Amino acid sequence: MLTRHIILLIVQGGLLLFELFAPYDSLSRRIALMITNVVPLIAVIVIERRHRRRGWPLFPVTALWCTFGAVWLDALGNFFGWYGRWWWWDHLTHGLGTGAIAVLAGSLLSVRPGIVWTKRWLLMVALLISQTIAAWYEVSEYLGDLAFGTQRVGPGLDTARDLWFNLLGGLLGLILLRHGLWRKNRKVV
Repeated sequence: MLTRHIILLIVQGGLLLFELFAPYDSLSRRIALMITNVVPLIAVIVIERRHRRRGWPLFPVTALWCTFGAVWLDALGNFFGWYGRWWWWDHLTHGLGTGAIAVLAGSLLSVRPGIVWTKRWLLMVALLISQTIAAWYEVSEYLGDLAFGTQRVGPGLDTARDLWFNLLGGLLGLILLRHGLWRKNRKVV
């Protein structure tokens, strides 16, 4: 487990240094990207440690999806201008990112001591958390455009499409969460 944490820290730390020092965008955009790098990394490590204490290690696929799949695809889209080049890149990253949030939220909730969750309630709460965070992110995009003069929101329908793909990604995350948490008849306690 410690080796996996060290690898995650090295890889995400390298991305963090690149985000900080490479002149690919304005400083405010680079800081925003650094935040979207650090927060999931901390979440994955904290959740994995809580799961391990309960004897349920976080699945490596989950850690890879949350850090590399969501964070790195977003970063690559910024570095290489893929958001502007391919219309679907934004939808892909919104879906994967929100799905990762749903999986992390459900994983964290599943190891809360003293709370017994039914499958249905755990999945519903994980979906609500993921959609709330995704909606906050959409608001931050809009406010960032107002405050810093960036063009993250784009045309008027971008926010509605982003929210739609956030929902699809959250539902995909729930499917994976459901199969991961209850495989081999393991109960969430």
